[in-house]
Amino acid sequence: MVNYQGENVVVKTLQHVEELRREKAHLSMHRREVLTLDALRGQPHIVGMLGFCQTTVVTEYHSDNFLSTIFGLPHGRSLGRVVSLALDVAQGLQALHETAGAIHLDMKPQQLLIDGTGRGKVNDFNSAHLMSVDRVTGEYCPANAAKPARIVPWRAPENVAGKPLSEKVDIYAMGMIYFSLISGGVPFPDQEAFERAYEAKLRPEIDPSWHKGFTRIFQDMWHQDPERRPSARQVVLRLEDLQRELLVASYP
Repeated sequence: MVNYQGENVVVKTLQHVEELRREKAHLSMHRREVLTLDALRGQPHIVGMLGFCQTTVVTEYHSDNFLSTIFGLPHGRSLGRVVSLALDVAQGLQALHETAGAIHLDMKPQQLLIDGTGRGKVNDFNSAHLMSVDRVTGEYCPANAAKPARIVPWRAPENVAGKPLSEKVDIYAMGMIYFSLISGGVPFPDQEAFERAYEAKLRPEIDPSWHKGFTRIFQDMWHQDPERRPSARQVVLRLEDLQRELLVASYP
């Protein structure tokens, strides 16, 4: 982070790497991030890019993120606030998938920032994959995973298994993040518990007191079968409906 003309901004600069193969990989990640951010300029739920050059990208700075929100809110957090943040980042994800044609691939609470107005924004696209389109069907082609991903709660099963990936890996990750938003904690108490749950294809326990409409949304998002997970657009529509329902309920 640096201060530029009285405003804090984030400056990411590639460091020189002696090993040529690693340096090329880092350059490739930098270019993907710049291409993705450039395609998403002006999107209100994407962290804005302020400028870039061959090895540097400058973006907005926001000190707050979903991780601090998850653990910082008091018990009994407002459902309205949870749904509002969930909708913000779902809209960002929809823009990423539909406008940029990209998969984030590294979605986790730290990557979801909150600006000074309280609006959620999707951030950090250096792991993004730009999807290719099938010329016959017009649909996006699955991406081949370079290698099986490390087992963490936000990673979809197909990502951990090293199978072909689609934008639905982001949907799975966001579903787990929504669970954390409403629960105020991580999906599983420790790595060992998560690995056991992953092997048994289990999901975190749902508190029966939580709003059924919201829990159904994120339960659909973390479905084992990627094809049965909703799209980002569908998640946005369902959250908008829920937000309207909550608004009506607050004004009898």
